[in-house]
Amino acid sequence: MTGQSGNRSVPTDTERGPPQPTQLFALLADSRRRYLLYRLREEGPCRLAQVARDIANHEVATLGTVPPDSVRDVYLDLYYTHVPKLDAAGIIDYSESLGEVLLVQTDEAFTRCLDAAAGLEEA
Repeated sequence: MTGQSGNRSVPTDTERGPPQPTQLFALLADSRRRYLLYRLREEGPCRLAQVARDIANHEVATLGTVPPDSVRDVYLDLYYTHVPKLDAAGIIDYSESLGEVLLVQTDEAFTRCLDAAAGLEEA
């Protein structure tokens, strides 16, 4: 569906097509967004609260209990910054009522960029 903005038509997210390389690289530039995408690719739909706990644990790099403030900070960062960016780009779908995130972008360009990022992190 195309929306109207002044005298010109503005494509909706579904009409824009897959993200372009520059947009993909910008989206993959943040480690929290990459972790979320790796997780979604490996495990399928995930609850945002659980991903926030896992990211906080990874960032704190402890085997013990992660401070609740760290988990809250990661959750808020994901909820207000990273999830909306990925959702607007058409890469994920976030169900606020379920608190779940689902990977929806699986085209070849996206997969290759995500694989490259994962490979660099493993090196």
